[in-house]
Amino acid sequence: MSSAPARLPGHLYRPKYTTKSGERKEASIWWWKFSRIRVSTKCRDRKAAEAWVLQQAAKMGRGEQLVLKPILYEELEKMVRDRWAADGRKGMLQTGSALKHVRRAFAGWRAGFITTDRIAEYALRRRAQGAAVATVNFEIRVLSRMFSVAFEAGRIARKPVIHRLPGANVRQGFLEDGDFERICAGLPEKYQSIARFLKLTGWRENEALALEWRRVNLETREIRLETSKNGLPRMLAFGDYAPLRELLEAQHAGRRAFSPYVFPGRGFGKPIDRTTLQKAWRQTAIAAGLPKALIHDLRRSFVRACERAGVPRSVAMSITGHRSEEVYRRYAIVAPADQHAALVRVGALEPETTLLRFPAAGQRS
Repeated sequence: MSSAPARLPGHLYRPKYTTKSGERKEASIWWWKFSRIRVSTKCRDRKAAEAWVLQQAAKMGRGEQLVLKPILYEELEKMVRDRWAADGRKGMLQTGSALKHVRRAFAGWRAGFITTDRIAEYALRRRAQGAAVATVNFEIRVLSRMFSVAFEAGRIARKPVIHRLPGANVRQGFLEDGDFERICAGLPEKYQSIARFLKLTGWRENEALALEWRRVNLETREIRLETSKNGLPRMLAFGDYAPLRELLEAQHAGRRAFSPYVFPGRGFGKPIDRTTLQKAWRQTAIAAGLPKALIHDLRRSFVRACERAGVPRSVAMSITGHRSEEVYRRYAIVAPADQHAALVRVGALEPETTLLRFPAAGQRS
């Protein structure tokens, strides 16, 4: 008994077209439509086209990628850069070092050869070089985004499965008010205002440094951003929040006429340089006896303050610009003092109705 013929994935067809005389005709070459792609089999005979399709299906079954035209790593990188630029995303500003290592590993490679096993080899090699788990995961996440953009554009038929490495350490640092004041007092005066702004708002450094006066309305007491890291506009209505209002008013009173920025830098019409700010913070933190304190810890400190104050997460996220609650929760650090304060509040309730009573030693329950 003969076996049933193998079922073809997708379907074969011959495109139809209209001649200059208006006559409808059918092309002689068979094409294959599969998932999001349409590719020519370059075969005029249907049997030969079916054999070609089965051959491609077998390759994909072995983990190889079907590529319409040879596409190199450099094209993948350009495609994701163009996509993020078109979406107004700022993420590529933070991927320079990540792309440097990924590019070094896969430059000149065809996309079809960058498979799951080779990406796993890359991740293990980077770990052997001393890169942190979180760093490696960020690098392969950028690579994964490249394949997603290429897949959406129909340039590849499938994406490699990319697994992140387990065991990434999520930063847990935050600053108590006293520690912040020790660092802030030691900072050069030109950096103290931006540090306090970050503490009072929980904003990202790039957003605060790029803030222009045309986005700030001191009369209505609002700050409006057209876009942010996640590509969405954002508004901060600070109203009677005195610390922030007084800081902005003081900055406006000392405003430089030639600079559009709320926190101007040394260059003509330029903001404070982020690298210079971080260097000054680092040196001051070490001098204050807090060598592990990062300026980004101010963002976690603000989220923690919101949690302790009982601010609804949706409202807190609208202030900080977090788009995902999963990411926001990573910033909501709980300290032992927070747990102690919670237990004290529980203990202040009516013991007859809320607390368990344990018998004294030797006393029968």
